[in-house]
This record gives sequence, C-alpha cells and structure tokens, in this order.
Amino acid sequence: MRKNSEEKNDVKQKNGAVKIRSIQAASLYQVNNHYKFVLKLKNEDGSLNGLREYKEPFLDYGNAVINDSLFTQYLRKHGVAVNKSNRSLDLLMMKFDWGVEEDDSGKEEPKPAMSVQQLRDYYYEKGAAVTWNTYDSKTGKVIEGKERTITYKMLFRNQGKAKEGQCLFIRKDLHEKVLDYLTMGLWKKIPNVKGAKIVEMSAYAPLIAATAMDYIRISMENIFVLEDQKSSCYKRAITVKADDVEYTGMVKDFAVFEKSVNEYGFTFYKKTAKRNPELKYVGRSKKELAEYGIDIDLCPEKEVTYYKKGCVCDREKKKSEITNTLWDGMGCIDDSIFPENMEGFIYCRSHFFKSCLFRGKIQEYFKDYYDKNYETAYVTDLTGRRIKVTDIKVIVTENSLKWIKFPELMSKSGTMEDGFKYYSRFMKKNGEMFAIVKTAHKSKYGEMQRSSFQMNNTLFTTDQGVLRDIAAPSIEYLNQLKTDDEAFLKYLEATGSARYSINNVLTDLYRINDEFRYGVVSE
Repeated sequence: MRKNSEEKNDVKQKNGAVKIRSIQAASLYQVNNHYKFVLKLKNEDGSLNGLREYKEPFLDYGNAVINDSLFTQYLRKHGVAVNKSNRSLDLLMMKFDWGVEEDDSGKEEPKPAMSVQQLRDYYYEKGAAVTWNTYDSKTGKVIEGKERTITYKMLFRNQGKAKEGQCLFIRKDLHEKVLDYLTMGLWKKIPNVKGAKIVEMSAYAPLIAATAMDYIRISMENIFVLEDQKSSCYKRAITVKADDVEYTGMVKDFAVFEKSVNEYGFTFYKKTAKRNPELKYVGRSKKELAEYGIDIDLCPEKEVTYYKKGCVCDREKKKSEITNTLWDGMGCIDDSIFPENMEGFIYCRSHFFKSCLFRGKIQEYFKDYYDKNYETAYVTDLTGRRIKVTDIKVIVTENSLKWIKFPELMSKSGTMEDGFKYYSRFMKKNGEMFAIVKTAHKSKYGEMQRSSFQMNNTLFTTDQGVLRDIAAPSIEYLNQLKTDDEAFLKYLEATGSARYSINNVLTDLYRINDEFRYGVVSE
C-alpha cells in the first residue's frame, strides 16, 4: 500500500527562511575600537598620491538569508526571535573580505593593523558585540536611547560560503543550545587534546543547514546499512600528494647588520649583551628598532631556501593502484515512501547524514528473492541490527553516515552498533526528519542535456573527426542563438533563475514590444 501521500502531508512544514544581517568584520572592529577609516587619496589619473584622509568609521552591514532548512525549523522553535517579516537580529553573517589598516591619525601610539586571519582569530575566540541603532522612518535619523547591543558567538562556517569565508554567528545565550543540536551533543564530548576531530566535526555539523525544497520522515527501523564496496585497478597516473616543496625568499640578515648596530651600542643577541655590558639588547621588530632610532630598512637581506608542505604532482612511470568507492554517497529508497511530486532520486541531508537516494522497488526485489520466506526473513546490517526484510525501505552504505567518524564520542565501547543506537535516539527525539535538497527534473534544453568538463574529461580521444561530431550539437545550438530570436529568448528563460534577473527583464521587454530587439544599448 502506498503511504507517501499520507506521509508527505504529515511532514509538510511552514517555510522557515530567516532574513538576517551581514556585516564586515573589519568595519565592526574599527567602530568598536575607535579606529579612523583611512581613505587613500588619488591623483586625477587614478594613481595614489601618498596622501591620506581620515573618516569616522561606520558599520558596513547588509542583508542575508538563511534558507528554509532543518536548521531554521529548529531555530524558530527554540528561542530565536523572528518577526512577522521573517527578520531576526539573533543571527549574524560575518564577512571577512578585508583587514583593518593601521590608524596613525592621532598623536598617541598608532593603532595596529589587523589582517583578515587576525580578525578571524579575534572574533572566533572573543565573539562580537554589535550595537544596532533604530532609525526614524520619516527622518532617517538615529533614535536616541533605542539602540540595542547584542553579543554574538561564532556558530559555524557556512559550507555554501566556504570559498568566501563567511561565518554564521548567533546570540551568545543561544549558542550552546544550538551548537548542541547541530552536533548531536557531540561537540561537548570532544577532548581538549592535540589531534581532536574539531575540523571534521565542523565540516559535518552544518549539513542540516542545507536549503530544503521539502522534507521526508524516514524511521530508523526502516534504514538498512550496507558496507560500501571498492574497485581497484592498476594504471599509469599522475599522483597528487603532499610533500616538502622547496621555496626561496629574501630575509633580513641580522648577523651582518649586527656589526653596524654594535657601533651605536646595541646588539641583537642576549648572550652578547650579557658578555658585553656596554651593548644594549634590542629586538628585531620594526617598532622596537624605531624606538632606538634604527631604520630596519638599512638591514641587508639574504636569500634563503626553506621547505613547506605543498601539493606535488608525481608523474610516475610505473602503474599505480587506483581505487574507487562504488556507491559513495548513494542509496536506494523504496517506491512506497518516495514523494509523489518528485522524480528519479531525492538528495537527502540530515544530522551527519548525506545521501542521494534513488527510487527503486526494494520490497518487490525482496519478495522475488525470498519468495515464500518473505514475511519471515531477517537480515543483519553493518550496524549489527537484525532487521525484518519487510521493514527495509531505505538502503545506504556507511559513507552516507558521517557520524561513523566519531564512534569514540558516541559510546564507551566505540563500536558502530552502539554508535547507531546513539544516532537513532537523537533522530527519534527530533522527529526522524530529512531535508530533500535536490531531485531529478526535466532538462532546460528540451531533449538535450548540458555537458560539463567532468563529462568531457571522460572522452579519451584526440580524433578530430570524433571530437567534431561531439561538438556539432553545441556549435549548431550556438549559431541558432545568434540568428534566431525565439531560440535566444528560450535560452534566456531557461537560464534566468532569479525572479528579477536580467534574463527575465529582457524577455518581458521583448514580449511587451518585439521592436525592443532592434534597440541600441549605450552608456
């Protein structure tokens, strides 16, 4: 009997997207520490003229959105204040696009510069206090006495913004509770020792923050875990590995400079100062040397060779073993619980879970396989559970279960069996919900499908005739875009993702007045 319609209605949830503010870490640091904003002046030709102008700092903030997800669903029910417009000040997206320049505008000691990494370290460790002003809707001026200061703590580095380095911060008093939910209570169990799995935990905790297009409830009793299979072969390959890489660079040669500073009664070496009381020890930083009137730029430089770990491509002549995990991150879901409004597969995410579940008839297979024993057959999965085959609705491999990397935190025994018991208790407590983040859909290009460089790299041929045949549909399509207005409009409609994207603007203008195509765009 099909139950997906009933279950789908059961798990349908209110859109939980939350609108928050984003802020540049550098601007916040400048405001809170009373830095002046340094404006470098330019000549008429755009080149810097060496002059500076100092302005009062300001909070450089904008808007951000945390899309509907298991994460936002939890936030709304556990203390995060969201108004009728779905806005909240309890969360903050911190950006680290630039550092803070040295402020030498005052008569006192210059305020030091802060690099992007130093800003990260500062706010990760100390949190961020932000004072939000309230503005008069008519005059636009700040309403005195209506400001609100909130202290935030770093929660996680957004996976979707990893390349940009943006981090989500949360109100300090909510931090512990939400972090506990994100990590299934495992964060507080991580030992404070070298080699602790902090990086791994930080990578998997935000999985529940993935944007959900829908949700599905999957009972833990219906999930069967298989051991993944690997396939190996031997081929000549370019091996990418970490190794010591040689670098050269210029450094200050203080040994040579020592003779010069000795003449003025200074030394760079503490032992020399002890042996010779006439020489005063001085540090090697620019600031320390400047205190004694020594210009560090006068110090000669020397070339040095040093080694750092880096990626090295080794073009081995002999064959290497190449191993692939066959079903890495893949699984099967029975047709009886597959959502009716989706096709082919559902890509699901939940707590320390990530798997692409392909639609199949699991129960039909078991009926054929076990025949008369179908109703009484049991099988044991990788976690040691003995499961009745009639209950199995989802099959995954251990690579879909990211919590497997933390068995020592989940039980005293550290076994997969006890780890699954811990995971199952947590999931049941939180409704056994999984976010559906992707499913199959029809191609935007009709009967054609857009290729990618990954697909192209699988074509092991340099034959010009073969490559010409492969490229022919793309060339024909491109030429059609240049000569056929309707074809170009269909392309704009297919690739216009956002509601107010330029693609949609152009197509709407054309539909209103097709003479628009003859217009000339000018600055």
